[in-house]
Amino acid sequence: MKRIDFKELHEYRFCPGILRDGLTDFLSFLWKIGVYTRAIRTITRLMKLTESTVAADLCSGAGGYLPGLRAILQKKGIRNLRVVRTDLFPHRDAPDSNCSVSGVEICNEPLTAEDAMDRFEGVATMFSALHHFREQELVSIFRKAAATGHAIAFFDISQRRFFTDILSNLLMPPHVWLLTPFIRPFRWSRLLFTYPIPLIPLLIAIDGTLSRMRAYTVEELRVITDSVEDTYPRYVFTVWTYPLLGGLQRVTCVVGCSVSPDFSGKAKSGGYS
Repeated sequence: MKRIDFKELHEYRFCPGILRDGLTDFLSFLWKIGVYTRAIRTITRLMKLTESTVAADLCSGAGGYLPGLRAILQKKGIRNLRVVRTDLFPHRDAPDSNCSVSGVEICNEPLTAEDAMDRFEGVATMFSALHHFREQELVSIFRKAAATGHAIAFFDISQRRFFTDILSNLLMPPHVWLLTPFIRPFRWSRLLFTYPIPLIPLLIAIDGTLSRMRAYTVEELRVITDSVEDTYPRYVFTVWTYPLLGGLQRVTCVVGCSVSPDFSGKAKSGGYS
């Protein structure tokens, strides 16, 4: 199936913030229940490899997973850790001024991925957002990382497989109804637009389907990263996937850094998957 380039509904400015936040809150909850657990191993190794103490998260949305990510990284030996939440559409709970919540710094200014890398040093992380970018936009992001020497660790659960991913997404509304009571912080508005007026499950079903149809394959991403490496040969990208649920789902990983080709070799052989 050929990749499509349609925007998802929550990316349009006409999408009400309360619905966009409902979607990003749900995505943050999926992170908490273990979708990206294996990704944390890669981030830990990358931060130790680059001796980084800053993780600047791009396209964070609600960012509800970031306190947990920070706690795990600290337990794994990343000292003096600074975690920053950034997004082009900051969540509606973003404060009027930049502040820290549960040890996570919140940047309330709308920032593109490139702007965030200009603003914050360290490793740039990204979850469930690779598919949002067009090919030329990914080239721009990867070039920015390579030109500035920013290490990146991007992960995306969206896959463009018809039966296991696109069709299975039709079952998403029941999952939303089941999991919503456990999403924190609690909001009455989330309950209103999940049960009596089920706009959040509908948005998640539509955008979830579109996100899978927009997903990149490993081969497509490698073509993009190879073109960047041609210009920045000292910067090494690694692209691979790891399985979830016995292989029924997969997570795509893109890691880039400029300090050690050994990282790339181990990841390609499965050591970081």
